[in-house]
Amino acid sequence: MSEPEAEVWLGDCLTNPEHIAFYRHDEPQDFNGLVDGLRRADPLTSDQLPSKIWPKDVRNAERGERVKRIRNFARATGGMTVISPKFAALLREFDLGVADGAGSDSRCVQLHPIEQLTAENGKLVGQLYLLHVATQKESLISRLSTGVSITETKKGPFVNIHSLERVSLMLSRESLHGPDIWREKWLRRGILFSDRLVRAMQAAKIREISFQPCTIVDQPDGATNA
Repeated sequence: MSEPEAEVWLGDCLTNPEHIAFYRHDEPQDFNGLVDGLRRADPLTSDQLPSKIWPKDVRNAERGERVKRIRNFARATGGMTVISPKFAALLREFDLGVADGAGSDSRCVQLHPIEQLTAENGKLVGQLYLLHVATQKESLISRLSTGVSITETKKGPFVNIHSLERVSLMLSRESLHGPDIWREKWLRRGILFSDRLVRAMQAAKIREISFQPCTIVDQPDGATNA
């Protein structure tokens, strides 16, 4: 069976519970800002960034080394996404919006170094990176997409993904321009990847993330993304 082809892919980064690793992180100065920034995909500032991560407890640590060891990609307790130095180095070869780093007015992919410690004695194991995708596009055509539900809010209609296998997102050609990894403004729990980035990840054997192809369509005159 041939592999599907697409110009844009939806990753299961935020929907697959298998990505969850039971790790804690230190509490930054502005912890509420970290929580809000992760939830809304807003840029994080330096006082919202944690610096350390460790297994949730010793009992889970042993099991975690066997089942939930962080390889290239994982979601820590609290919704924080962490990636390996290998994955971070690969991402830097692509369009991440504004140069990576913290900035309250910069919508970019932020790659923030974070120390990985043991649960038993806090010994340094190595370095990981917090991956925060604050890049944003508005190319989703929700009325043509399938396998999603829509929640009407005062801000606008938000699109919800429940199962990667059953979703089919329709995007305008605006999705083909700009950063290679991004969030859609009206899409909850979804990170999108350009085809060239997905191919590079496969070549580098970064295989933790599963992908679903998206469809690029031409919008009729006067149509809106929502």
